[in-house]
Amino acid sequence: MGQNIVSLTSNTQVKDLKGKAYVFSELAQQDQGIMIVSFWATWCKPCIQELNNLNDLYDELSEDYDVTLYAISIDDARTAKKLMPFVNGKNWDFMVYKDENSDLKRKLGVVNIPHTFIVDQKKQIVYEHTSYVVGDEYEYLEIVEGLNQ
Repeated sequence: MGQNIVSLTSNTQVKDLKGKAYVFSELAQQDQGIMIVSFWATWCKPCIQELNNLNDLYDELSEDYDVTLYAISIDDARTAKKLMPFVNGKNWDFMVYKDENSDLKRKLGVVNIPHTFIVDQKKQIVYEHTSYVVGDEYEYLEIVEGLNQ
C-alpha cells in the first residue's frame, strides 16, 4: 500500500459500457477527491452485494466526502454481453467500466474478487480489501471519513 495508482496504471485502458476507451491513470488524475476502485464481475454474488450496499451509501460518500466509485468489471468475452443489461437493471449511481483484457486487474495485483481499493486525494492507495462481508462498506466509510479530517 501507499503506492500511487496513477503510476501503477499508466497507459492502461478501460472502457465504459458503450465501448468508449479511457486511460485509467488519466481518469484518476482528473479526479480531485477520494476514489474507491472495486473490481467485480456479474457472476460474483459477493461483488454484487458489495456494490449494491455501496450504492446505498454513495450519495453520502460523493456529496459529503467527494468520493468517486469506479466499479471495474472483469467479465470475460463469455459474460461481457450480459454486462450492460445487468448494470442497467441495477440503477447504480456510479460509473461502471470494463477491464476487457484484465490489464488493469494485473497491474494492480488483483487475484480474487471483489477486490476494493481506497485511494486518497494524492492518489496513494491507502487501503485494499479482498472479499466482502455485509458491513465492510461501513469500514470503507470510516476510512473515507478519516481521510477528510
